Amino acid sequence: MAGGVRHLATRRLRRKTNQLERRQAVERERARIAKDIHDDLGANLTLIAVLGDLAKKEKTGERVEKISSTAREAVNSLDEIVWAVNPRNDTLAHLVDYTGQFAINYQRDAGDRSLRISVEDDGCGFDRVPVAPEPAGDGDGGPGDAGADGLRNTGQRLAEVGGEFRIQSRVGAGATITVELPLPPG
Repeated sequence: MAGGVRHLATRRLRRKTNQLERRQAVERERARIAKDIHDDLGANLTLIAVLGDLAKKEKTGERVEKISSTAREAVNSLDEIVWAVNPRNDTLAHLVDYTGQFAINYQRDAGDRSLRISVEDDGCGFDRVPVAPEPAGDGDGGPGDAGADGLRNTGQRLAEVGGEFRIQSRVGAGATITVELPLPPG
């Protein structure tokens, strides 16, 4: 019986070790692909963009402008792909930085008058939305208890600057939190 238990434990350990080795191999391959894409394709596209810029200065025409802008769009797309493939970026902090920069660039290019961010999950959800201020909690974990302070404070602070804070949730169906802020002109 002891031998059987040891055999099962050894098989589990081997299986977990193999899974870890496969995961590490995938991450190494992702990093290699990101590096190769960046170094090879990125360098060539950047060169095309620079050559297009030089040709524009020589007033060689509308087609050169199209070459230059297409190459720049390809470089931007390449940067997005490399970022997504690189396992070094698999953290919440990197995601927040990236999406924040994307939002700034998009707002600048599109001229939107407000910024709306929605975060959605497919977790367990909840049945009461603790956003409005309420008196001290009754210990049931609902609005007014210490656990709801962060959500309530966020709603109040956004309201103070003219923003909106919405939460939609259903038990067993996850939650969606939406933040909307007016942006200053310019």
